[in-house]
Amino acid sequence: MIKIRKISQSDVVEYLAILWIIISSGFFVLNYVYNLPCMLVLLLIAIYYVVRNKSITKCNGYRLLGLLAFVFVDELISLTVYEYPLETNTLIILIIRLFSLAIIMDNISVESYIKKYTSILFAICVVSLMCFAVINFTSISLPFARNYQDGFYGTFYFRINEYTRAITTRNSGPYGEPGIFAVYIVLALGFQLFSTPVEEITKGWNAIRVIVLSVTLLTTLSGTGLICYLILFVAYVLLNHEKVNILKNPIMFLIVLAMIVGLYYAETTYGILEEKVISQGGSYGVRMNDTLKGYQIAIQHFLTGTGIANNYISAWTGALLANSRSNGMANFSASVGIPFLIFYLFCVFRRSLEYMNKNLAAAIVFFLVVLVSFNTQPIVMQTIGLSFLFIWKKEKLND
Repeated sequence: MIKIRKISQSDVVEYLAILWIIISSGFFVLNYVYNLPCMLVLLLIAIYYVVRNKSITKCNGYRLLGLLAFVFVDELISLTVYEYPLETNTLIILIIRLFSLAIIMDNISVESYIKKYTSILFAICVVSLMCFAVINFTSISLPFARNYQDGFYGTFYFRINEYTRAITTRNSGPYGEPGIFAVYIVLALGFQLFSTPVEEITKGWNAIRVIVLSVTLLTTLSGTGLICYLILFVAYVLLNHEKVNILKNPIMFLIVLAMIVGLYYAETTYGILEEKVISQGGSYGVRMNDTLKGYQIAIQHFLTGTGIANNYISAWTGALLANSRSNGMANFSASVGIPFLIFYLFCVFRRSLEYMNKNLAAAIVFFLVVLVSFNTQPIVMQTIGLSFLFIWKKEKLND
């Protein structure tokens, strides 16, 4: 039976805070049309917590100061040694993100974050599926859903005209492209699967969330999303093989069967994995070029990178597409250098342990999924990507 509990005022504020972390991490209109106002809302939420509690723990406080010190040194070196021009707007947004995250994460427990993040992504997926169905199966035209050919990139579905096949429709939700949407769905699936007791995963809202998140992920037709999806489900079954009996659990059997059929249909119809991974076609060439170029720049600017808030496009001379930088982790490493990249990866692993409730095997799987996702989409410098640098409220101070 599905139970609905009352939501307190504290829950409402937490929902708003986590929702805005998600919104400020790539929602198309708010991030590319109204970017600064979107960041100011995130800042106002943080200020609310400051006014209410008038304190910040030493751990997140020291991390914030350390990160701001790194940004200062990084910019000083970039402007004097490498002479890459400063992008003031980028710097302001970065500082707002870091300050806001330090405060907000100081006031929300990791358990609350996982539950609310999953619930919010579930709601976003429900809306996107409804819009996706209306666009594809009716003659109704939604005013906020446009074609790529119309010059409007994203919002609830993304239509692309491939070279060798008819126009197809991919679900991008409210994000700029389907691949980015897929990353956030994958994170929600990881939270939902590994933070829920095995015996509860096929009951009530848990089962509904898994189904909706999975179906939405398939509609993105994202190669990265499909790979991460397979990693998550195979790992989940293997790590819980004593408790997960697919043949004896009708709900789990139906979920797995539906996903297998969906994956088979997506692959045989659109050839996502075959085209991008096996045949190395589609966007593979650009992403691989961006990957090699990004890490090459990181090695050349080993200590501090080219500057975390600088215009370093001249360093990317030779890339297949100008301003592409599609590999988020490679682009990040080029910006900050190798030592800080190692520190960031350490933080991602520690957060993975935290998210997976100290289960080492599950944390390794989640860490792998994050690495695959962040190495294909520009997520690291988004609010959620930077959140791995800080600690949620319930984390011990010996992190």
